[in-house]
Amino acid sequence: MDNEFLKWSIGVLASSGIIGGVGILFRDTLGRFMGKAIEHKFEKKIEEFKSEVREGEKELEQMRAYISSARSGRDSLLQEKRFEAAENLIKIRQYLYSFNMVIVYMKMLKIEELSKNINDHKVKAFIDAIIQPLKLDEKFEEYKKFDVDTPTLYLSDRAIKAFQIHQGIIMVGAAKLKMLSVAVENTPEFINGDSLIAQIVDYIPSSESGFKKFGFTYVFQWHEYFREELLKEIRKDLNVDGNIKRDAESAAMLAIGARDAQQKVKESIKQYGLSDDLLNHEMKI
Repeated sequence: MDNEFLKWSIGVLASSGIIGGVGILFRDTLGRFMGKAIEHKFEKKIEEFKSEVREGEKELEQMRAYISSARSGRDSLLQEKRFEAAENLIKIRQYLYSFNMVIVYMKMLKIEELSKNINDHKVKAFIDAIIQPLKLDEKFEEYKKFDVDTPTLYLSDRAIKAFQIHQGIIMVGAAKLKMLSVAVENTPEFINGDSLIAQIVDYIPSSESGFKKFGFTYVFQWHEYFREELLKEIRKDLNVDGNIKRDAESAAMLAIGARDAQQKVKESIKQYGLSDDLLNHEMKI
């Protein structure tokens, strides 16, 4: 009996040990299998993610290339328009040079005094002698053909302000001479120059003291400054260096033209028997 119980106990223990060993073996094998399965799935997911990232990077590069191309095309078009606007403005500047004698006369002559004596036949004859050769009406009509608005879309604010002042100085002077030539005693408000003075002072605050001392005629002392300032600002917009020699030659030509005109006015004053008090000796020509 005891032997049978002992045999039974040993059998049970042996079975338990075998089952336990099998369980441990199965557990380790299953664990390794599950681990590899999970690791494989995880690696697959990582590869898929990397693939998506690479595709995303390709799309991003394509987008960047497209934006860069579009920007380059836009910038090229804008630069082309800027060059066209600058070229147009330079042509206008060159044409405005034909009004240079207007500036010389406005500097030299006491316009208000001439206007007060407009009914004097000597004064009238003198005015006709110096103004008729300027052919202001023809110049005004020709100037209307220029496009002065489009450049404002593509050039810097400072370049446009310099142009508007340069243009304003010439046109106000020409208009005043024209009013004088047709014997208009009261100058219309739109050419009184107040707005132009405000523009110059805004651009160059230090000029205000000169206007307080000399009044409206001081406007014409700034003609050459803004003529050069305009060219300088255009060059800045285009990133173009200036030609110092050419600029010096241009300034020399202006000076020669001014001296010739000054001499002509003085001779005309004597020719028509007028006093040189009509000349503005305070202004620098």
